[in-house]
Amino acid sequence: MSENQHPDHGGQEGRNNPYAQHAQAAAVRAKAAAQDALGAARRLITNPAGTIGDAHASLGGERLLGVAIVFAVVAALCIALASTRTMGMLMYAMGMGGTGVGAFFKAMLNALIGIVAVGGGVLIMAPLLGGRANPASALFIAATAVLPMAIASVLAWLVGMLLQNQLGGILAMLLMLYGFSYLIMVLNAGLRQVCGVNESRAALGTPTVLAIAMLVMWLWGQLMR
Repeated sequence: MSENQHPDHGGQEGRNNPYAQHAQAAAVRAKAAAQDALGAARRLITNPAGTIGDAHASLGGERLLGVAIVFAVVAALCIALASTRTMGMLMYAMGMGGTGVGAFFKAMLNALIGIVAVGGGVLIMAPLLGGRANPASALFIAATAVLPMAIASVLAWLVGMLLQNQLGGILAMLLMLYGFSYLIMVLNAGLRQVCGVNESRAALGTPTVLAIAMLVMWLWGQLMR
């Protein structure tokens, strides 16, 4: 075999390598999910509670799950960043040093479990309230609901870091209040618009879903001790 044939031979080997093919397919799916998530975010950004049903309807099957995963990961990253940075500043102020990479990944894992727990609550409660849900839809509702609060937590951390005074503390608390309010509104809207739960039952289902998620997080905390 001549030297000129080596590059093509190597490329042929790469094409015949199942691991390379799987990696390439995964990269294509990840890119498509990111693009779908960006499109859904544009639809949701101005009025997430009012448009979650339309955003859900515009996606389907694997696309819906991909967007839900992207939203969940972004939300978990924001929560982990805000919580570990805030804790690190407190520890540094007390002369105990900062937090490390391990604490960041632990916080991110906890946030992901919390989002999945909210989705599990939706999956449990929607049929009991006369609606319908599947795992992809439930995770989409959960991640979309948590994302505004996660973004608010990062903004609150930045405000608290830039304005280290009473005003900064007040603004940070207001941001978290808005974030938590959006969590409740979007979760309620998801139960109504996506799961088909009527308004009165969704009003009961919203805090029940959060209670289920809190119970799951408490059990997770007990296991991790």
